[in-house]
Amino acid sequence: MADAGTQALINADEIPDLLVTLVGLIAPQSDGAVTLEQTLIGDLGYHSIALAELGFTVEDLFRFETLTPETAMSLQCVGDIVDLVGKHVADGTANLPEAAEVEAIWARYGETWPPAGHA
Repeated sequence: MADAGTQALINADEIPDLLVTLVGLIAPQSDGAVTLEQTLIGDLGYHSIALAELGFTVEDLFRFETLTPETAMSLQCVGDIVDLVGKHVADGTANLPEAAEVEAIWARYGETWPPAGHA
């Protein structure tokens, strides 16, 4: 495996698009048009197993501490996840993922990163 310092990292400005797309990949009920305002449970059909999968994936991808139950319960909509991850990256308690890590997760769902039309 190559030295982590030589791997291409996702840019911080890509975090919102990355997370919105990830939420859509894992969502039990998504038509592919996920927005920051959509609720995880009501709009996207998340249930306990899907929420756990999303939480573990985000924690692994951005390498931050396990979410407390209180924090996890406060994440009601897609924008809440984007805000939380952005805050952790900004304060140094989370790391930007390598492009290869993102690509591997997308491949797990039969998709590619970056998605078509991604700037």
